Amino acid sequence: FSSGSIIASDELSELEAEKNEEEECLYWLYDGELEVQSNGKALQTIKPKSRHLFGDLSFAVSTYGKKRSVKAASAMTADMSKYPLTTTKVKSDTAKILRIDTRRLKELMAQDQFLDQSIHNMLFDIMQERISDLIAARQIMAKEQEKRHRTCFELVFQSTGISWKHYKSLLAQSAVELHHAASGKILVAAHGPKSTQVDKKGQEKYLHWVCEGELKVHIDTGRVLQTWTPATGHLFGDLNSPIVPSSLRESYESAYPNSSVRVGKKDSIILRVDSSKIKHLMDEDKTFSLALHNLMYIQEQMIETSRETREYIHL
Repeated sequence: FSSGSIIASDELSELEAEKNEEEECLYWLYDGELEVQSNGKALQTIKPKSRHLFGDLSFAVSTYGKKRSVKAASAMTADMSKYPLTTTKVKSDTAKILRIDTRRLKELMAQDQFLDQSIHNMLFDIMQERISDLIAARQIMAKEQEKRHRTCFELVFQSTGISWKHYKSLLAQSAVELHHAASGKILVAAHGPKSTQVDKKGQEKYLHWVCEGELKVHIDTGRVLQTWTPATGHLFGDLNSPIVPSSLRESYESAYPNSSVRVGKKDSIILRVDSSKIKHLMDEDKTFSLALHNLMYIQEQMIETSRETREYIHL
């Protein structure tokens, strides 16, 4: 395999996954170096001595379960689902990989008891190491997420009076989440009270802020009207949300008529806020409610200032 080649991935799109469905293989690195990534971030370097097993782990997990118990295998599978999805790529100039067809291996194991027992013992040891790797990966990703959430909190909420404690409460209720947005993706098809979310069904109940990268606001002609970055702090999404005051909706409609919001040349990280869950917390906590009203007021003033600046420039 040459440098950059993808050997195995949990992050494949559904279409790519369907193409690889027939290939049920396990892999061992024989020569060279591999890199395990998640969301584009390097998590681990694999070398031949690391005895790292990757590929179709369903075979390894089921075999591990036979040595332990079906219950243990089920628990392990459920536990593994909590860890970050990964992609394994060739890091060195070239790499030699030992590829094992698990379907053929099952047939041979059924015919040879000694081989069957040897494979069971080997996979049992390796899966124990695999869990240790996954734990380390989860810790790395957790720290990365914590850092990103802290940055988003400071950029969007801190100045309004919303506390870190409030933000962590929102996190615990899944009211705020970080999402990866690919370059060029259209996030909102049109601004104003009739703004349309271009995403999966049900996304209309969300408000968004950009936390990493940049977004482009396009008008009907295709011209870029404005660039939004984490520093600009612009809110976008479902402006019909009950937590968005009518005056802010009118400001958006006036400042960005018939415009769309797209991700720039590089991928972005978006903070997604569930309006219904935010509204519920506002009803329960007056301090939080006041802080959020303050946030909406700041957004309105920012939009008005931006609109007036553009009008002045065009005079």
